[in-house]
Amino acid sequence: MCGIAGLAQRSDNQELTAAFTRAAEKHLFRRGPDGFSYRDYQAGCVRLLHARLSIIDLEHGWQPLEIPGASIVFNGEIYNYQDLRRAGENYATQSDTEVLLRGLQAEGVDFLRRCDGMFGVAVLDNAARTLTLARDSFGIKQLYYYADKDRFAFASTIAPLMVLSKKEINQAALAEYYLTRACRAPNTVFSDIHELKAGEALVFDLDTFAIKSISRWAPVRTASRTITDEAEAIALLDRVINQAIDSHLVADVPVATLLSGGVDYSLITALAAKRNPDINAFSLGFRDTRFDESGYAAALCQKAGIKHHVLMSDAAEFLDVIEQWPLVMDDPVADPSAVMLYKIAQFARDKGFKVVLSGEGADELFGGYNQYGRFNRALQYKNIGRFLGLLPLFVKTAFPAKTRHVHYLKQLTTDPHYYGTGMIVEPYLLGDLCRGVNGTAFPKVA
Repeated sequence: MCGIAGLAQRSDNQELTAAFTRAAEKHLFRRGPDGFSYRDYQAGCVRLLHARLSIIDLEHGWQPLEIPGASIVFNGEIYNYQDLRRAGENYATQSDTEVLLRGLQAEGVDFLRRCDGMFGVAVLDNAARTLTLARDSFGIKQLYYYADKDRFAFASTIAPLMVLSKKEINQAALAEYYLTRACRAPNTVFSDIHELKAGEALVFDLDTFAIKSISRWAPVRTASRTITDEAEAIALLDRVINQAIDSHLVADVPVATLLSGGVDYSLITALAAKRNPDINAFSLGFRDTRFDESGYAAALCQKAGIKHHVLMSDAAEFLDVIEQWPLVMDDPVADPSAVMLYKIAQFARDKGFKVVLSGEGADELFGGYNQYGRFNRALQYKNIGRFLGLLPLFVKTAFPAKTRHVHYLKQLTTDPHYYGTGMIVEPYLLGDLCRGVNGTAFPKVA
């Protein structure tokens, strides 16, 4: 996890450039503690900045990286970069960064369709006088930007962009946060700071000094077929999981795993241990035995014969993180488990590991949350709606505060659609919570 940033100005304002650089160095350090560097282009009107976490080509992979006509700052990793090296090209490094830059310079953003990886990237084309930003198709690596008539800036985190922002709260984003626990791109909590969507590319024209285009480079992925044979499905899943672990273990530094007591993290750790018997696993344990899964994790590590590190904690030990949490998370995300992930990542870093594998995303792919079960029940029992059609109206009238429960009841008695349970508050409370934001009334929520 590196950090990138950049600032473009119609005319060079050295005071602003210095302030932006100081903010970037300060707030990107958490993402890239191994070194901070920057370079100026276009007669000093463009500055690209990079905070490095050294993973690939430790000696030569420094950024901004340049080739004739173009420069790049890049956060992330291209797992298949060795396969993407262009025949006949003279590469100066062994890094995935150079492979990415040369591919983008030769093929444009279409090159990203051949990249297997996660990334937030910015490329300066000196001849075309354009600055192109792009984000991976899943949105794993975030990328934020700010634009006005005289300045354009981007960063891996929101904090450096606050040097330019008016810091006015975005009411639409605030509503999204209260209802879904997060702001959704392109919205951020600030009205004049935007987030590039997953799979999008933005082109900024340095001549007109305006955003030329924002378009989706990533193809829309849909299920091409339905697999009804269980053995075939298991074999396919086994193949792609193993391929993913193989590619994610590629690094010039030691790789460890995060390990909970769940199926997802345990499976990844077990498969990684087959490839590297010396791999280390890191777990978070709780002194309150009602929440502690470290025993399951320890049993797996004993069976696999790998070294197991456990950080025992309780609720009070997380309080020291709360004050710094807005700067850690950038956009507000009300996910309590993220605090635990942050603590265990710090623990692994203190033990000398920069890279860990995790089971993030498994619950979304394999139905691990309770709301999937509720949705399935709604599909099964929706036909009772013709008999109980007045029941939702009765419950809504009798229990107006229980809007989530009313919503679920409607799912059971009408044509259901999927919904999550991420809302922090009931929708009817939004008006009171957000009243007076930016001096205006909050829009009515139906």
